[in-house]
Amino acid sequence: MKLLKNILNITDKLIKPLYYLVVFLSLFPSFYILSAFGNNTSSQIIALGLSSFILVYCMLRNRSDLSKYSTYLKMLLLFFLVQSISSLVVINTESFLIHYKNLAAGMIIAINTLLVLGNKKNFEKINKVLFLVLFGSICFSVVFYFKLINISFFGNIFHQKYISLLSAHLENNKLLFESFLVCMTPLLFKVIVDSKTTIKKVIFGLLILLISFLSYLSNFRVIFILFILSLLLSFIIIKITHKFYRSWRILLMLSMVIILGILIANNISSTVLNYALIDRFSLSEDSNNASINQRMIYTKEAISIGLAYPIIGVGLGNYYDYLSITKNDFPGKSSLQRSLTVASLEDPHNIFAKLFAETGFIGLISFIVLLIYFIKKDVSAIKIRDPLQLSYIAIFWSHFIYSLFNPSFSFSYLNFFWIMRSLLMIGSVR
Repeated sequence: MKLLKNILNITDKLIKPLYYLVVFLSLFPSFYILSAFGNNTSSQIIALGLSSFILVYCMLRNRSDLSKYSTYLKMLLLFFLVQSISSLVVINTESFLIHYKNLAAGMIIAINTLLVLGNKKNFEKINKVLFLVLFGSICFSVVFYFKLINISFFGNIFHQKYISLLSAHLENNKLLFESFLVCMTPLLFKVIVDSKTTIKKVIFGLLILLISFLSYLSNFRVIFILFILSLLLSFIIIKITHKFYRSWRILLMLSMVIILGILIANNISSTVLNYALIDRFSLSEDSNNASINQRMIYTKEAISIGLAYPIIGVGLGNYYDYLSITKNDFPGKSSLQRSLTVASLEDPHNIFAKLFAETGFIGLISFIVLLIYFIKKDVSAIKIRDPLQLSYIAIFWSHFIYSLFNPSFSFSYLNFFWIMRSLLMIGSVR
């Protein structure tokens, strides 16, 4: 019994570090942890395994009171069960399991955030983990985009499908830059405004510079627009939570830093790539119009599928299998471009259209009810004007906006979505 007690005490101390490790592995690009030993187990699978262990252990130890989150947890469970029901009609089991794994990972980490963090005292540590993910992802993006290391090297370490997708986008002068990294801008601003040391302000100012640089260089309209939105929300939060005399100089300086980042990115695109990125943000080019039209087509197809199977849809992850067009309709493209086409076709690029097509009215309504509940909670939180809580709100809803125009059932997207929502739930407890 004494040995068991010692093991449990040691495990209790390890749970929080393990949770932070799970957050990092869930949000950082998927890589093979044991690739040097010939093992291709991905970091995401390790994260899911550790996250499942944390959930079971904490529930058995019964160390945290979840009663104050009962409404949130009931709605979370209902949404998960509704998504699970769609398994009854799937025809593509592999795609369903991939989507279901991502969904389950998000649900588990949402509960773990409540169990492990417990209160706002731990927010500073989780913020540091998020900053570490941000810094690591920026370094990875810079190295990959400018080919500072041979791309074949990445293929041996990072998930093959992810590298293929990055390479395909790179052929189109695009950089795949995760949306949630851009959405973290308000949190960086909060650190700068609250910090009393110049070095800290400079470091986080440089991070904002790099985000502005990469969001523009990414050549994805929605990423750059989300960055601008995050900036505006950051300025609004600072304005309503800090005295004007203290904030205007910081805002002026950071605005200059952001403009500098955009100018550098545009100069690189014009001189190195012979491609003016500013053209991407106009609607004058045929390729830009085609991209927008494709999204409209995907959404209309999803709605048509949903109307044909209105109750529980066609099954999670099975939207592609009911499309009128397939990857075989694009025979002339290179293998990389075909992989990009398939990735584009697999999702209707709108979270509401996706849920309607794959889980029917039941799945769609359960998600809308969840969003209404979130809005109600956040409106109450805004009235309190807590700077950190306002930053989390801005991050969460900016992140959600991404799902209105892009695929949103990836492992990292769903994990970040539910981490932020659970942090907001913890912050709302008084």
